[in-house]
Amino acid sequence: MARTAGEIMTPKPKSVAPSTPASLALEMLTSSGITSLFVLEDGKPAGIIHIHDLLHLGV
Repeated sequence: MARTAGEIMTPKPKSVAPSTPASLALEMLTSSGITSLFVLEDGKPAGIIHIHDLLHLGV
């Protein structure tokens, strides 16, 4: 039986606002042991930040 996205998703994923400093986003990622954060603007998805994005930019 195939699993569904709902069965494997992370409930209540961590998120940041567009104005969150990149260094704080990196700290959140590393301290939580996760690799990506949703960026929410007015409670709606505006994008996603992956740890590789931050490391590539030298944050």
